[in-house]
Amino acid sequence: MRLAAADCVGNEPKCGTVGGGSPDMIKKILTWGGLAFLVFFIAYRPKEASGIVGQIASGIGDAAMGLGDFISGVVM
Repeated sequence: MRLAAADCVGNEPKCGTVGGGSPDMIKKILTWGGLAFLVFFIAYRPKEASGIVGQIASGIGDAAMGLGDFISGVVM
């Protein structure tokens, strides 16, 4: 059943959502699920977790280096 805008008055849980679930509740569940997975991954696979963190840091450093090179090229 599709609700029209006139049918959604106040804070009814089914207004603007699919299946009647609250977007805030879905966001909370996904956030806590992701956090639980992160803790589990760090606790049981610390070597792999540190490798991933190193790769992310390397990628951020490469992006910063590229941005610096670009700005240097534009200024000169």
